[in-house]
Amino acid sequence: MLKEMKIVKKQQEILENLLKFLPFGPNLITLLSLVVAIFAVYFIFINNILGAFLILISFVLDFLDGAIARAKKQTTALGAYLDGMTDRFVEFLVLFPFIIFDWSRVPAIIILFFGTCMHSFSKAYADHRRLLKTQEVLEIKSLFGRKERGLSLIGAVFLYLLDFVDYSYYLFWIGAFLSIIGFLFLEYKIYQKVKEKL
Repeated sequence: MLKEMKIVKKQQEILENLLKFLPFGPNLITLLSLVVAIFAVYFIFINNILGAFLILISFVLDFLDGAIARAKKQTTALGAYLDGMTDRFVEFLVLFPFIIFDWSRVPAIIILFFGTCMHSFSKAYADHRRLLKTQEVLEIKSLFGRKERGLSLIGAVFLYLLDFVDYSYYLFWIGAFLSIIGFLFLEYKIYQKVKEKL
C-alpha cells in the first residue's frame, strides 16, 4: 500500500537512480545484511544497545538489496530466493536471544515466527501448486507484512535493551497476534482470487 503512493514512488525512483552507480550487486548486500544481523545478535546477548541499531541497519540493507537489483536491472530468481531465505534467517536470529533470555517470551516468539513463515510459505505454495500465477501472488496485498514485522521486532529489541522489558514483551505479543491475523488475511485473499477464477 505504501509503495502505491505517488510520493513514495517518486522517492523510490530517485533512490534507484542513485543506487545504479554502486560498485556491488544486490546479492552481496543481502549477505551483508545477514552478517550485520549476526553481529547484532552478539550485542543483544551482551545487552548492548548497539545490537538494536545493527538490526535496524540489517533491515535497511534488506530494503536496499531489492532497490539495487531493480536499479541495476539485476533482478533474478536466485536473488529473490536468497533474499527471502535470508529474511527468515535474520528474523530467527533477532528472536533467538529472547528465547534464551526469558522463557516467558517463548510462546509469543513461536507464534510470531510461525505467522512469519506461514505468510511466506502460503504465497510460495499457492504459486508452486499453480493455484495462482506468480504475478497474481505478487499482487496480493499483505496485512502486517515484512516491513511491519521488521519494525515491530526492532521496536521490541530497542525496548528490551533500554530496560523496558514489559513493553518489549507486550510488543512481541502484539506482533505475534498481528502475524497470525496477517497470515489468515493472506489465506482469505488467496481463496478469494482462486474463487474468482472458478
